[in-house]
Amino acid sequence: MSVEAITWALKQDAGMSSAKFVLVVMANCANGDDFVCRPSIAYLSSATGQNRKTVIANIQRLLDRNLIADTGKRAGATGQIHIYSMNVNSTKTGTVKESQKRNSSENGTVPKTDAKSPKNGRKESQKRDTETKEKRKETKEGGTTSRIVFKTPKTFLAYLDECEDCGVRPIPGDDAVFDYAQKVGLPEEFLRLCWLEFMEKYKLRNKRYKDWRLVFLNCVKDNWFGLWALDPGTNDYYLTRGKGLIVSKKHEGVAA
Repeated sequence: MSVEAITWALKQDAGMSSAKFVLVVMANCANGDDFVCRPSIAYLSSATGQNRKTVIANIQRLLDRNLIADTGKRAGATGQIHIYSMNVNSTKTGTVKESQKRNSSENGTVPKTDAKSPKNGRKESQKRDTETKEKRKETKEGGTTSRIVFKTPKTFLAYLDECEDCGVRPIPGDDAVFDYAQKVGLPEEFLRLCWLEFMEKYKLRNKRYKDWRLVFLNCVKDNWFGLWALDPGTNDYYLTRGKGLIVSKKHEGVAA
């Protein structure tokens, strides 16, 4: 893990937020000497919640923008894992300016988790008994959003499976967490890092809740993982810790 690579990645314009998320995850895998990383497609897919096809497309976008370079070397038992170098010293850093669309199929804010996709190596789960849940319709700014709330508490994996069955994003772009982040000035990249920690914490645990969207909102509000802090002197948010990261971040509000 390279603090410098993470700092650099957060400042880059990758063209699409999904591509930038892949860049941030790759930077988290890079070493601190020559900024080389060797994450597998399967790992990037799991870490970002993007399917294999989307990850590959986003890697190509990063290559096209000269943000990363293929070293030509390969790793892994079968020699199939590409080794990339992060072009930390050869690209100009600047303020992040990305697309304003937050909830398209590929350029989402918090990543979609393909909970049942065979491509992501997860065995398709059985459909949940419809009597154990209710789907509540919420109206917001003239639109309706399906919100899955269980009548009895269910695990995080059960929630992801139900989202997949119903074609609903686990954390859609109009979720209250984005309103909160915009209100307090928390950068959206920090939400993504928090979502990664949230998935790692709960996907293999038996913790049960009725409303997982509300749980994630509370997680962000109370900064459960201690990922960020607010500088009282400048009102700037910065990453403090979380997988060893110590990264400064100028307040920019939520970038889509």
